[in-house]
Amino acid sequence: MKVFKFSLNRARCFSSSSEQLSALSWISPIQYSKTLKKLDPPPEATTSLQETPRKQKFISRKLAVNMIIREKDPQRALETFNKVSAQKGFCHNNATYSAILHQLAQCKKFSAVDAVIRQMKYEPCKFHEAVFLNLMKHFAKSSLHHKVIEMFDAIHPLVREKPSRKAISTCLNILVELDQMGLAEEFLLKCKKRLHL
Repeated sequence: MKVFKFSLNRARCFSSSSEQLSALSWISPIQYSKTLKKLDPPPEATTSLQETPRKQKFISRKLAVNMIIREKDPQRALETFNKVSAQKGFCHNNATYSAILHQLAQCKKFSAVDAVIRQMKYEPCKFHEAVFLNLMKHFAKSSLHHKVIEMFDAIHPLVREKPSRKAISTCLNILVELDQMGLAEEFLLKCKKRLHL
């Protein structure tokens, strides 16, 4: 290694005469490598770093809700919803379910809404009645009056509380606005009998 440093220092001398440069013995990199002892190859850890995928950042519930709400495509919103649920230690809550249900209902993907509601039955988190009131309004816009009643009926098993007076009023108002007087009357009788109003 000293020889190499010496030759570099001599080569750095500035001179206008070519005779001085020819007097210097040039050391070939090939010859130089033969004189050195063989070095150990670099560790293979550097190549394995390139092969391993980059560790992804944990997505919180708040960030997941924002990502779902910002997504215009309902399929991609559902993919985001499923992707975050695959994270270790992540559990959906009322906010994440509310966001995905709103996105799907807004795009009239009602079969996907039904599938998500079925999944909610297996979640240990507490759901709020407002999720179902919002869905009632989306179903009303599409004139799906039977689905409005289904959402009302889903409140008790999923929220684990009796529907509030606001839920009864919302469902009844929607049925009247849809000109479904027969269903509205049946609904009132059912509420009076089941909920003891």
